[in-house]
Amino acid sequence: MSHPVLFGSVAQTDNLLVWALNINGPESTPYEGGVFVVELVFPGTYPNRPPQVTFKTKIFHANVRSNGDVCTSLLRDWLSTDSVVTIMLALRNMMSQPNRNSSYNGQGLTDKQYNQKACEYTRQYAKMR
Repeated sequence: MSHPVLFGSVAQTDNLLVWALNINGPESTPYEGGVFVVELVFPGTYPNRPPQVTFKTKIFHANVRSNGDVCTSLLRDWLSTDSVVTIMLALRNMMSQPNRNSSYNGQGLTDKQYNQKACEYTRQYAKMR
């Protein structure tokens, strides 16, 4: 069973320490209309340490490595009071406002070229709503 919120949902898995998120691409971004699967792997030290966050849906984004690993300040500045909803909101914010100054992808591309490539990946790899 999926537990929906406005910006996505949490799907059940067979492992309590591994969660699957379905993140809806934010409106007015190259990700709009797409649904992106993100895996959270919770360490034994959670909530004192953040889960590992990995895009399972291939995505072209400045702050996501080619293997799906995410770079976001939330994970670096993790607080034990942060939650899965906090992670979902941070991912949506990251998708809306990529930090191209701290970039894994898209170096040397204009904004137009970057957005076109992100749109192509969304159409090719994301589930469409």
